[in-house]
Amino acid sequence: MSASTCAESWTPAKDLHTLTDLIDAGTVTPVLDSTYPLGQVPDAIRHLKSGLPAGKIAITILGSTT
Repeated sequence: MSASTCAESWTPAKDLHTLTDLIDAGTVTPVLDSTYPLGQVPDAIRHLKSGLPAGKIAITILGSTT
């Protein structure tokens, strides 16, 4: 497969689908460092900029079920 053919067949949606499959299969496990409520976004950004997070930082929104 040539480089141009490979580039033409790639789409972000295909990557997202592949990543979803890997997560569903348990091959890849996302790491969540911490969660912050929406009102504490400045604290979350400070934590992110500190370089200390050992995973992703999530912002929760009131009424969210996830």
